[in-house]
Amino acid sequence: MFISEKFILNKRTSDSMGVILITESNNDIFNDYGFIYSETIEKVKSYNDNPTFFKGEKDTSEIVLKICLVDGNYVPRKWSDYDIEEICAWIKTDDFVEFISEDNVELIYYVKATKIAKKFTDNLEGYLEVTFQPFTNFAYKSDVKTIIIKENIERKIIINNKSNVQDDYMPIIELINLGDESTVNIIKNTSIENEQFEITGIEKNEKVIIDNLYCTVINSKNENRFKKCNRNWLRLKKGENELKIVGNCKLTIKSKYPILT
Repeated sequence: MFISEKFILNKRTSDSMGVILITESNNDIFNDYGFIYSETIEKVKSYNDNPTFFKGEKDTSEIVLKICLVDGNYVPRKWSDYDIEEICAWIKTDDFVEFISEDNVELIYYVKATKIAKKFTDNLEGYLEVTFQPFTNFAYKSDVKTIIIKENIERKIIINNKSNVQDDYMPIIELINLGDESTVNIIKNTSIENEQFEITGIEKNEKVIIDNLYCTVINSKNENRFKKCNRNWLRLKKGENELKIVGNCKLTIKSKYPILT
């Protein structure tokens, strides 16, 4: 699946952990060593192709990677019990975590290890064969745009929905009100008819996080500010979207577009 031997898992690089990915090996000389770690998960699908997972059945395509321990010159070396424990602790996670291959560092996969098999010789030479369950069958491309609006001067910003599989995307918005409670902050997507989100009645310097997918508005104190908006949730169509923003605020729009690779 991946060409590069280098990767990032859960924000740690393969170089920092002293491992690489290998694509070929003679399986006949390796035996299973110790117990095999294994679990299964199931999911409930939602909009934006962002499912919720539980233990049980699964329907996304598994990824099987072979992780080899190497020295500073990328020469394979023997595993110690400490190495096995350290690498397995890094690989096994409670939640789905980011996986980035150096093939394309812009693409983020979300994965969770469901099986780790130790494939070693009697001298503890070999690799870990790791089965990952992806979050979905897509990679994700992250995009963050920040703009400051002052004194009701209209500003425009172009947001490009980079997804090649989904027509509409619902982003997350972080908004800091720079005015007072009378300030009306408006975000209008002129590329979609009648798309105008409004929020007012929040305090000066109050920060709210607007999740347009799950229809929530929560401030930094974890207080519900749902009633302060018009509930006309922001959508981004595939391709370019021109947003007109009016008010007095600092606005950050965060997106992770699903990409079919």
